[in-house]
Amino acid sequence: MKYVVVYTSRTGNTRLIAETVKDELGSDATLVEFSMDMQVDKAAMLFIGYWCDKGTCSIELTQWISTLHGRKIALFGTAGFGGGMEYFNRIARTVEALLPDDNEVYGSWLCQGRMPQSVRDRYVALLEKHPGDGKSRQALENFDKASTHPDQGDLDDARLFVGDMLKLVAAD
Repeated sequence: MKYVVVYTSRTGNTRLIAETVKDELGSDATLVEFSMDMQVDKAAMLFIGYWCDKGTCSIELTQWISTLHGRKIALFGTAGFGGGMEYFNRIARTVEALLPDDNEVYGSWLCQGRMPQSVRDRYVALLEKHPGDGKSRQALENFDKASTHPDQGDLDDARLFVGDMLKLVAAD
């Protein structure tokens, strides 16, 4: 089976996960950075990686995945805001719903990813203006937690995700 790992990455987090996914798939996989005009016709299965943008994937990736039909797909992504599995599952469901119904989605997996320093600077500035702002304080704490991700545990989880997807494909 030929796998194509397509990814879009703004800060390098999703690229790191995509490289891990490709390595786990081995020599039957090709790693491709997303572009609107790319061709993935020969792929038996697509692993599509994205960075989270306001609870979903980027507009460009949304447009591209809406053109996919009759494909076997596994989705993975990174999100700066953690919030736990419930939050990640909500994002996954949102992105899955963007795919046409004739695709077979085997699963989705997300992990936290670090954000640019400019985001932290914005939270600090908000707290300086409004020291009692609980939302800004919580966002700053989340930023600091995210600064170590994706970590080795995330990479290990990505490998497990790939293994789970391969088991599902083999069972078909």
